Amino acid sequence: MMLIAAEYSLVAVIVSAVVVLCIPAIRRPIGYLVLEFIVASVVYQHQLFGYILWIVLLFGFARVVERLTPIEAKLGKKRWSHACGGMMAVVAIFFAGSMHLLDWVSIHAFGVLWTLPDHDMWLLLRTITFLWEFGSARLKKLNFIDYAIWITFPFTLLGPLIRPSEFFFRNIAATHRSRRRSELWIASGGGNCRLPSRK
Repeated sequence: MMLIAAEYSLVAVIVSAVVVLCIPAIRRPIGYLVLEFIVASVVYQHQLFGYILWIVLLFGFARVVERLTPIEAKLGKKRWSHACGGMMAVVAIFFAGSMHLLDWVSIHAFGVLWTLPDHDMWLLLRTITFLWEFGSARLKKLNFIDYAIWITFPFTLLGPLIRPSEFFFRNIAATHRSRRRSELWIASGGGNCRLPSRK
């Protein structure tokens, strides 16, 4: 059963690449988010609710820390301390999940038992990477759309990792970020895991 689920996940990721290649109208933030939500629903299935909850809580934590430690106020050390605390909490949650101590954290709705994705090591690595780069001030300003597109990017759900500071392309104009996302999506879908070069 797990093998079949993995095959469906891989097919969903490949299909998402084909869809973006064939339908240019999807190459915009809302199109990416809808497509990524569909892929995530195939990959996570009964853990989808917990996956979305995890994503929202992670961004909410970073947003609160961002407001408490603005870069302009030179509170970098304090932000890093909060980020380290967040990373330790995340590792503790995943460790507890691996020991089945969080099996009781579930919701039964629509005939399905919804659980947390606390066994997903790629999600753990993406979370740690995000908190690390946020805490080290590599992410100058948080944007939920960019964040959501990055953390649900289909080609990293099953590995490998792409650092958010590379994915967000904060050093280029906002009018060019959409084109860069398309290039990255197409490059990943075509089997090329390298980031598109910046010109």
